[in-house]
Amino acid sequence: MKQGIKNKIIGNFIKEARYDLELTLNDLSNLIGISRGYLGEVEKGNKTIQPDKLEMILDTLNIDFNFDESVFDISNDELIKAYNHYIYEDYDDIYSIYINSSNFFYSFGYIASQLIDLLIKIVNNKLLEHYDFIIFEDLFDFMNDIQKSIYLELKANYYIKNGDIKNADITLQRLKNICCELVIPMLHLDQCIVHVHRNNQLQAIKLHEVCVNDFSNSCNESKMLWLNTISVELLLQFKKYEEADLLCDLVLSKAKRYPNKEITNKCYQLKMAILISTQKYEEVINIYNLYYKNQMNFVSTFVLYTYYKQMNFKKCSELIEKSKQITNSLNVQLFAKLLEALIQHNSFEDTKNTVTPLIALAKSKENYNLLSSLIDMYSNFLYTNHYYKEAYDLKYSSLY
Repeated sequence: MKQGIKNKIIGNFIKEARYDLELTLNDLSNLIGISRGYLGEVEKGNKTIQPDKLEMILDTLNIDFNFDESVFDISNDELIKAYNHYIYEDYDDIYSIYINSSNFFYSFGYIASQLIDLLIKIVNNKLLEHYDFIIFEDLFDFMNDIQKSIYLELKANYYIKNGDIKNADITLQRLKNICCELVIPMLHLDQCIVHVHRNNQLQAIKLHEVCVNDFSNSCNESKMLWLNTISVELLLQFKKYEEADLLCDLVLSKAKRYPNKEITNKCYQLKMAILISTQKYEEVINIYNLYYKNQMNFVSTFVLYTYYKQMNFKKCSELIEKSKQITNSLNVQLFAKLLEALIQHNSFEDTKNTVTPLIALAKSKENYNLLSSLIDMYSNFLYTNHYYKEAYDLKYSSLY
């Protein structure tokens, strides 16, 4: 065994197997006669372990094979299949790869299996935390370029979906440095989305053209639909509402036929944004009641804004209370807190003290679409209440 090279992988491997059997470190220590402290250091990757001791641990954990370093060899075949299914949104096929392997963690490599596990979590829209990525950062130096690229692309895409554009961009910069050919089209697509969120129209348009070339010959209908949603967002930013509305309706009809729930949801979000921009508030409420009444996600921000513009503060307050109870979306939380401050304001200072940290938080995440909405609403509130200088300063300085 190579000393000090693969011990962190081995440590994670033992820990996963121990967790599967619901054993504590003390339990395993008592079973094999190795000290708890030593086992803990092995699992953390701080100590190497001899083959005879590792074989004893594996026997105790009911892992039925003779130890061979090939179990930790880099194996990408199943990972690449799963990733391609993810790109084409053939999620059932990903589950088949995940489920049909009777000895999942040990059949095609520990790192590859962990990455497929991450992919499954993202497909299931599981809300991940920082610690969910720690294991992959620990293993990063042991990955090859394919594994690094897939991991970073999944991580960036997760941040984008959750509105954390700052961390998405940091991850994409890392990805650019080691990007393998497999994920280049998705790198371009993610970069394009980041520029759209930042209102960098020129960069977004250039990358949009690159993405069209990337996907035009791939027969990937799903990704072409995603590109069309980006086109709608760009038309919105250029205030070409009629063209945006026509394209949005076209993409929505295709997404329903496909069917593609994620793109359909995105299209309804864009449709609601177009309707708000053209002050067709009743149609926003109609879409919400038809498709989202029992949900709390990003579309809730459009409905909150609509109730606020209609001065229906009772409905607005009800939705705010609902968002506090069931939403995990930072965008919805910020929007709801802003509206609550604007509706229930007692004084200018109270409102300012509540709203300013919300705007700062949105800015720190570099989600400039959300930030722009927050600033527009707060500046309108200031203007309506005759705080003209404050409104001007906020409107023309906060985004720069």
